[in-house]
Amino acid sequence: MTLSPPIFEIAVLGAGPGGLGAACRAAELGASHILLERSDHIADTIYKYQRGKHVMATPNILPLCCPVPFAEGSREAVLADWQSAVDRLGVNLRTGADVVSIDGEKGAFEVRLACGDTVLARHVVLAIGMQGNLRKLRVDGAELPHVQYQLDDPDDHSDESIVVIGAGDSAIENALALSEDNDVTLLNRRGEFARAKGPNVKAIQRAAQDGDLTVLYQTSPRSIHPDQILLNTPDGPLGLPCDRVIARIGAMAPRGFLERSGVPFPSEDPNAVPEVSETYESARQGLYIIGALAGYPLIKQALNQGQEVTDAILGREVVPADQSLLEAKLAEVGLSDLRALLRWLHTEVPLFASITKLQLRELLLQSRLLRFSEDEVIFARGDYSDQFYIVVEGDVVVDIEPPVRIGAGMYFGEMALLAGRPRIATTRGGRAPLVMQVPRKAAVQLQHSSAAVRRVLDQTRMSRYLHNLIGRDLADQETFVQDLVQECELRAYDAGTPIFSEGDPGDHFHIVCRGAAVVSQTRGPEEVILSYVKPGEYLGEIALIDDVSRTATVRAAARTETIVLDRMLFQRLLEAFPEVRHEVQRTMQTRLIRTSAQDDDSQTANLVQFFINEGVAIATDVLLIDKSLCVGCDNCEDACAATHGGVSRLDRQAGPTYAMLHVPTSCRHCEHPYCMKDCPPDAIHRDETGEVFIDDTCIGCGNCQQYCPFGVIQMAPRDPVPTPSVLEQLFPVLASWLKPRKAGGCSDGSAATEGAKVAVKCDMCREVATGPACVHSCPTGAALRVSPREFISVQMGLDPGDV
Repeated sequence: MTLSPPIFEIAVLGAGPGGLGAACRAAELGASHILLERSDHIADTIYKYQRGKHVMATPNILPLCCPVPFAEGSREAVLADWQSAVDRLGVNLRTGADVVSIDGEKGAFEVRLACGDTVLARHVVLAIGMQGNLRKLRVDGAELPHVQYQLDDPDDHSDESIVVIGAGDSAIENALALSEDNDVTLLNRRGEFARAKGPNVKAIQRAAQDGDLTVLYQTSPRSIHPDQILLNTPDGPLGLPCDRVIARIGAMAPRGFLERSGVPFPSEDPNAVPEVSETYESARQGLYIIGALAGYPLIKQALNQGQEVTDAILGREVVPADQSLLEAKLAEVGLSDLRALLRWLHTEVPLFASITKLQLRELLLQSRLLRFSEDEVIFARGDYSDQFYIVVEGDVVVDIEPPVRIGAGMYFGEMALLAGRPRIATTRGGRAPLVMQVPRKAAVQLQHSSAAVRRVLDQTRMSRYLHNLIGRDLADQETFVQDLVQECELRAYDAGTPIFSEGDPGDHFHIVCRGAAVVSQTRGPEEVILSYVKPGEYLGEIALIDDVSRTATVRAAARTETIVLDRMLFQRLLEAFPEVRHEVQRTMQTRLIRTSAQDDDSQTANLVQFFINEGVAIATDVLLIDKSLCVGCDNCEDACAATHGGVSRLDRQAGPTYAMLHVPTSCRHCEHPYCMKDCPPDAIHRDETGEVFIDDTCIGCGNCQQYCPFGVIQMAPRDPVPTPSVLEQLFPVLASWLKPRKAGGCSDGSAATEGAKVAVKCDMCREVATGPACVHSCPTGAALRVSPREFISVQMGLDPGDV
């Protein structure tokens, strides 16, 4: 007699965090289940972590709602806790079960294994993760034997030159572990570690600062050879000796398997994840997807989803772990229906159409909901801020001529955020607006979440720059502009890279939308700098209008992006809008007159280039000292210390010098502040006038100090001693009796009590009525603070408004 195989209520595929959460919850409730795992142990991804790796339980704000215990700790401790839970709850685990297909339908699924067995189940939960489908490099040499995509044990390698590629936690942790016995270089193709956890970012920055390894930002592999790797860097190609390459560049969903299982994807984007319902059910009824496959790669999130999906299958009430946090956020602005808000955001905001509802919940958790009254200023023209906004209810008004209303479902503020520039127009509350304020870090994560999100942001950005160029209400011309946007191109240039060169054919028109560019012209043996071009200004019109070769060379002064229109698109724009033609021709004539009037001054050109090289191009404010006037009195440092509790925020003698102009070590208040990239307590802010400052919530982690490329941030005692007054110096006993002093530390190195330190930097004396103390106290007028445009204008003899 042949026995029929049992029919399980739930078959869980994959014994990672999500699968363990689902199976352990089923076991806890006494539900019929089976947990299928391809390897011979649970949690294969964590099992393959390097030995002794510290596993973090982020996000910290999220509670754990699952019968599987999880607290941050070593890889070994986490695995032991999970195995104990499996044994204690009596989970029906089958290892060595490699699933090859899922047939049938809800209530009667047939899960076929590579060994030939079939598992029957009424519901199937896919928790297989993505580590079985690692993303590979796409460069020449990627298949060489010394290129690998996994690190099993760092102790297997010593005395090697190793290049680790990636910007996530795995890449950082591999690089740190290997650096103990090897020469390690970590490549990050971006300018920051946006996807990595805060402690990992802090650790890699400290290791780089201490010289334990090297981190190369905005760098990517060009080709790989047996003894070296060729790189693309901001300064051009670079060859690096290399014994081993470890690429930790993520993984992709096993798309083929999922599509064969009847699970569609919303787009062809490699980063796309399958659409699932609020209970994790896919388009194929009865088939559920959780964890990394659903867009939530963090361990705690996957564990919680495991419990939630089991509860949903068994008909129990499902309460997501973030529910109470989100409901409290809504209650602050008088909303109560979280499900309706999420549905509306997903369907009515084009920017969110390509992300899952689960990703949208996470974004909402990081954002703020704010109500504004009519005519209340949200931000003012010229302000610097680090958020962008989505209109949820009502509308807002942009103060341009004529005024523009932005209604529900639209977003604003992203142009200044992405460009690092001041707001170009004041925006006010209109008719009872409710807006969702998305912080900078969440905005960066959103950009990185999918190509579709980046594409929507880029198209919106191009559209708005074209609107600004045309300078009129385009309600009746929107179709024309959107057609133009579809044919435009967005190009990026590293610092120093030519956008075009003198003598090149004039075939493209450029609108600068991020960074800055320097225009120069060859005159005899010298190259003379003509102008400095910022976001919102354009380039290349002379060659296109006069049909000549390029009359000047244009180079990116910092990381720069331009919107590019070819000759045909440019002519179409001019024909459609005669006023644009007149404006472009007027600008062209102004530039030609200015160029012919400028003297061949190589000294000025070299000076301007020097300051661009020293970071002026990415600054909003820079301190300069004229050494021909400076007498070395150090009043500037003393005044800074006296204003800031005894700790000077500038070093007059440090920093580069060209001729008689000196750039002391002091904050430049960058357009894209490096110090703000990973501040755990969010203690670093930019105020409306552009000054970057650190508030009292600083915890002294040192991330900002490690990120700053100019060395202008220092760690100082939280309660330093103020610089002694004249009374204190002459009559110390009397002064002490009149005004007891707290122990601390002074900039002159006097005694300080050991204790907590915090980050300090120049804040432009933002709370001092007379302005920067360093400038105000200089007896000879040698110190001055200038904006890049003002500095370059003065050096070139131009009106700042013309640059």
